[in-house]
Amino acid sequence: MKTASHPLVIFASIAIACLFVVVWLDKFQVTARDLELLLTVFNWTYLVPIAFLLAGHVALSSWRWTLIELGLSGQKPVFRGAMITGLFALGFGMFLPSPIVNVICRSLSNRVAGASAIRGAVSGGIDQLSDFFTVALVAVPAVAALLVGLPKIYFIGAPLALLAGFVLVFFAPTWLVWAGSTFGQPQLRQLPQLERGLLFQIYAISILRVINLNLITLAIYAATGAATISAVLVSVPLVTLAIAAAMLPGGLGVTEWSFSAVFSTFGVPASEIVIFVLANRIVLSAISLALLILAFLAAALIFSRKGAKSNAET
Repeated sequence: MKTASHPLVIFASIAIACLFVVVWLDKFQVTARDLELLLTVFNWTYLVPIAFLLAGHVALSSWRWTLIELGLSGQKPVFRGAMITGLFALGFGMFLPSPIVNVICRSLSNRVAGASAIRGAVSGGIDQLSDFFTVALVAVPAVAALLVGLPKIYFIGAPLALLAGFVLVFFAPTWLVWAGSTFGQPQLRQLPQLERGLLFQIYAISILRVINLNLITLAIYAATGAATISAVLVSVPLVTLAIAAAMLPGGLGVTEWSFSAVFSTFGVPASEIVIFVLANRIVLSAISLALLILAFLAAALIFSRKGAKSNAET
């Protein structure tokens, strides 16, 4: 009964996501004409930089994960393997909740490498929490800017929030040790990742990930000419948190509604909202699939070389 519930949960989440999309399409009266207009106005020269930025986003996460693994085990995984599994997580994250897929892929990465799969899942979870923590910091001034209707609040508050994050990270070891003692988990005292130097590196990479996410979204804006820079920047942390909280496959439906809500608040016309949201969904999904195919080819090449080498040795 328990095992049967897993496909049911997956099916239910996909159904809910599709329902959200259908309601969004109906609300904004999206037709084939809107898709034709998108193909006409979209500046295709931006596909290359968007692809590089998206690959860079995965590379930053993979780099951060290797550091987390180093802190947990004292051994740093090969970046190549981390990058390939990161691309797997990106691609499969379009069909399943991205945070869960990321944890599963990191666990499998360790298992293939002969390391602890459980530790891989733990480090993958810490990797996801690092993003959530950093985005949550900048989401505070974003919410304030949204409520007041003044984007300047976000532009001033976001850098200050990120600087405040360094203070929080500095005291994180103390808080974790206290939490471990309070809740009966004294082994937290022994975790190497409590070293402040490593925590600062993880947090710094998380900041780079937030900056890169803004650049990706700005590239979509530049390619479409839809919405405004201020609305786009304020929307990034809010949309990201909404996707993480909803845990729906690929953020389907949640992404569309979140962008639409923020853009509407800042007075972006419905026609521009449709163009931007469609471009964001189609372009990022297409590039993610392309990167997933490249990851499969890279993995196949690596395994074939290992097989040829083992045959030659025997």
